[in-house]
Amino acid sequence: DNFATARQKINETKPNINYDTFCGEKKSGEDKVACRIKDVPTIGFLVCKTPIVEEEICSKVIKTEVENIKTVSSANIKTVTISTPPIDGVKCGKDQSLTCSGFLEEWITSETGRFK
Repeated sequence: DNFATARQKINETKPNINYDTFCGEKKSGEDKVACRIKDVPTIGFLVCKTPIVEEEICSKVIKTEVENIKTVSSANIKTVTISTPPIDGVKCGKDQSLTCSGFLEEWITSETGRFK
């Protein structure tokens, strides 16, 4: 499946992922970068920009976000589809550190991702 392929690509490339070439598209949020994986364009990799996010270590921030998405999803509320577990030991999105973490999620294009 696409999640397994994307996870394999990351594991083959980590820790020092060059997001400029690895990603077909990048979006930057407040504390994470979303990387649309070039070789698996239906999957995005969300990774912390820096090893510390608002005084928490990145891996804890990612783990909490994954747990929150799973909780929402288990309540039958439509949310993004993710793949667990998170992936640790990757280069940060905006920092040269190799101690960041991220998780895989279905990449939803802006055309299909509108709330109705």
